[in-house]
Amino acid sequence: DAARAHLEALRALVDAGDVEGLRSESLAYVASMRQHMKIEDEVLFPLGRALLTAAEINTICASHTEVGEPEPSYAFYLQEADRLLAEVLALA
Repeated sequence: DAARAHLEALRALVDAGDVEGLRSESLAYVASMRQHMKIEDEVLFPLGRALLTAAEINTICASHTEVGEPEPSYAFYLQEADRLLAEVLALA
């Protein structure tokens, strides 16, 4: 939810042409994602490995790929980053 909120704020800031707000929100988003990944790496994943069997982990991994929309490709993210960068540069 927090990541979605950051992304919505970023879109609104791009639309508003607020370069300083975009810079600030981008840094907040990156910090939030780093904290999220740190918690996963240091707490959640080790706990899961300690409490779950290999079969349970495999079941979770298999079912995770079936939930929600398909994950966009890395190329999509690069293309989207280029598009957003062009919009930001056009604001400057």
